[in-house]
Amino acid sequence: AHIESYGVDPIAIADAVGMGSLALSQFDLPVGPLAINDFFEESARACEDRFFGLKLGRTQSMAVIFGPVWPQIDCAQTIGDFLQRIDSFLEQHTASLLSLIHEDAAGMTVCYEVRMERGAGEGGHTSRIQVVELGMAVLCDELKRRLGSAWRPETVQFRHSRPDNIRPLQQVFGEDLRFNQDVNAIRIRRSDTDRAAGVLL
Repeated sequence: AHIESYGVDPIAIADAVGMGSLALSQFDLPVGPLAINDFFEESARACEDRFFGLKLGRTQSMAVIFGPVWPQIDCAQTIGDFLQRIDSFLEQHTASLLSLIHEDAAGMTVCYEVRMERGAGEGGHTSRIQVVELGMAVLCDELKRRLGSAWRPETVQFRHSRPDNIRPLQQVFGEDLRFNQDVNAIRIRRSDTDRAAGVLL
């Protein structure tokens, strides 16, 4: 529905990147990470929207994404515990996404990476912008549900270059954005990671 709102046919995009149209309706079909990445990058191109993934991320629910394991994550007592549970799930159950947490006295840095390069071939697109911004937007919006709609990370950094217009990113992640970094990461203050993880919104 998100792609169709642009007047673009998602089936044509799925076929173009070799993902197959059935993957759009049968979510249990195995789809490789390169095909998924190509689908999002090609969707952004076809929709002529640099922020396609970011906007899609704002419409996604973590409960739907994580499915039956969501109750094990959702019952976390603190925000820090919540982030650790997501990290643990991704490590055990996904081949293409990685959440690494660096913790210190001042807070947590959640590094979000797409791990698909090793032995995976080239794929149609080398950019990872859409899947990275989508995933980080989903996490950030879930944290806002728990910390309040006015909450923003301390800093957010991206591997990719700064776009001409950063306002859409600032609306999601706050003012302190850094580009051309070594990792994609969200920095969360200790005062936030220690807070209760119950949903407010």
